[in-house]
Amino acid sequence: MAGASKSESKGIINELQETAGLIARKTIHRMTRRRNGWDYCAPGRYMITLSLADRSRPWLGELAGTISLTELGRLVVELWREIAINWPGVEIEEFVVMPDHLHGILHITRRQRHPLGQIVGSFKARSTSAARRLAQEQGGTGQAAIAPSRRNAAIVPASLLAGSSLWSPGLTDSILYSEERRQRAIAYIADNPRRLAAKRANPALFTVCRDLAIPLPLGANGGEITAHFNAIGNHELLRRLDFHQVQCSRRYFAYRRDKYGNPIKDEPPEIETAEFRLASELASTMAKAGVVLVNPCISHGEREIARRAFAAGSAMIILRNKGFSSLYKPEGTLFDRCAEGRLLILAPVAWPYTPGKKQMTRDDACVLNHIAQAIARDGAADIDYKGRTPVDVDGMTRRAVMPGGVE
Repeated sequence: MAGASKSESKGIINELQETAGLIARKTIHRMTRRRNGWDYCAPGRYMITLSLADRSRPWLGELAGTISLTELGRLVVELWREIAINWPGVEIEEFVVMPDHLHGILHITRRQRHPLGQIVGSFKARSTSAARRLAQEQGGTGQAAIAPSRRNAAIVPASLLAGSSLWSPGLTDSILYSEERRQRAIAYIADNPRRLAAKRANPALFTVCRDLAIPLPLGANGGEITAHFNAIGNHELLRRLDFHQVQCSRRYFAYRRDKYGNPIKDEPPEIETAEFRLASELASTMAKAGVVLVNPCISHGEREIARRAFAAGSAMIILRNKGFSSLYKPEGTLFDRCAEGRLLILAPVAWPYTPGKKQMTRDDACVLNHIAQAIARDGAADIDYKGRTPVDVDGMTRRAVMPGGVE
């Protein structure tokens, strides 16, 4: 760090301390999708997502069909590519720099002395240092020093000059342990500019609502209460007149799993019964007639029916057993259906967002089924709650849809 300014040195030290501290706590590195027990020094492919600490402006580029990079964005690209130089045995594959974040695939081809988190942490430190130098070169005042007439001029968050990092803490990773997942990641990266354009064209459909109030027949003796949900998507789907609840026992359908325990959705399933085919055909028929499907997405069968229905362009309300992060957006086909106004995702307001996958408990399943019944009304399925009394299920559901979990 010879020749570095005091604030520049502080930023580098903060980034390195973050990485070192995380390693010392035996968590290897900070990731929202980190797999426990996974060796992040070993060969493998990973899709990495990094977000800017300040997302108030498009510091890295502007959307103009494709992404037109700023000077800061071009600097980030240059330093990202240098990872392969600074870390022999790490290859740069597809990546995209967006206005306020970066997606990229890193391929570790031979064992590293340091884990993935430290490799990415070094990039974050170097890019923060370079961005701070860029701000200082433009007069030491960050954003205020930018001449507005300069096309694609570097726009640098002023917070960098106070010693802040360019990037949010940590990173998000996805392990690309198969060629199929790698191809999906490549497609996702290539599709990012289009997705951003779709979000900007339909901002209301991609805005997380923290308290969507819905009158539902969940009160005593069938009376209505005002239920509260976190939501994203088209709220107007709730105003439709006809609904059909998707219900499929886990005994009727099951995906095959890979060696890591993940379901394989593009191969013949392990279990597919006549009962599943009947439920799937019924949902398809109802959707073609303009009925909105209500799907709790609990079992593999319900998720497969949702997958097929979305691929066919059906409208659907789906439920989930946790809330949404501030940056949440649907992925894949769900994104396209959301942009078309054919999707609404609801999560009970008393169930907060937690990073990673939340295990579906029996209580969760009971509540989601009961909510689906209430939304579907005349189109509700008959549910066997297996030992849970109606009073128990009603009470759990009311607590889940009331702020603070208080009936």
